[in-house]
Amino acid sequence: MAFEVEDIPGDARLFLRVHEQYFVPSNDPSVKRPSSACFKKPELSVNWAKYSSAKETAKPTSAAVVELVARECKSFNQTVIHCPIQDGEKDGPNQAHSEIRGPKTHSTCDKFVRLSKVVWIRNHAPV
Repeated sequence: MAFEVEDIPGDARLFLRVHEQYFVPSNDPSVKRPSSACFKKPELSVNWAKYSSAKETAKPTSAAVVELVARECKSFNQTVIHCPIQDGEKDGPNQAHSEIRGPKTHSTCDKFVRLSKVVWIRNHAPV
């Protein structure tokens, strides 16, 4: 059975995997944050929390998972689209798969950094 495409509401939480190379020290060296570079893709792949958890979103190469809120992403000219990956497709099945689409200027990527919340760190309890 194919996954239906749904509208993602403004209050939806979205999870983004952060690879080790993009998980960098913040102003407080004891705390890490995502680099703006991890948000630069025009079609940024995320998982919708309706169908996935932060831990389920993580892959073995993930250093962390951050949470974004759909409404905040939309507030700077991004479109949030549910595009589930069907069984038999590459990386499927994944009912949670969604994308944040739109041009990602340096300023936009910086906004993503400020809006993101680290919700899972490899080898640590959820934060």
